[in-house]
Amino acid sequence: MESIKGTDDLPGEGPFGVFAFGSNLDLNDFTRWCRESLDADPVIRPLCRARLRDHALVWNYYSPVRQGGAANIDHRPHSAVCGMVFEVDKWTLLALDKKEGHPARYRRERVVIESMDDETSFEVWTYRVTPDYRESKLIPPTRAYLDIILKGIESHGLPDQWRAEVLDSLPE
Repeated sequence: MESIKGTDDLPGEGPFGVFAFGSNLDLNDFTRWCRESLDADPVIRPLCRARLRDHALVWNYYSPVRQGGAANIDHRPHSAVCGMVFEVDKWTLLALDKKEGHPARYRRERVVIESMDDETSFEVWTYRVTPDYRESKLIPPTRAYLDIILKGIESHGLPDQWRAEVLDSLPE
């Protein structure tokens, strides 16, 4: 298992809650990345389906790895982004940091989510594209990237309405 250098903003060894809304919804994709890039399996388990209120899914980031648009979140009153909260250990959180390009491309930050299972709210980590990497125009994702997100939505039983909203959010 590769040692991953981290940041000083982590209290203790975990576990940590992480809200996933894009390709990280697909645990097979993330596990594959960890095995190929870090020669180890992540320690991750689903906690609950969740909603991030007053945010929208946007496609304002070009991913050189994915060769197309990648999911991002942006503040938008009266909107919500659906996803999953996963519980991870410190190594897995640092692996997510590396995969997401934290702190340069995506920045890990704290958000308050609402559980779709019991409507409780709590604070977790998520990733948002940094201003330096946000594009002024929307960038369509590749079909392969979109399929990873749709597979994650289906595998975690996120609402069909959310799947439709993701498809409606795509740039033309």
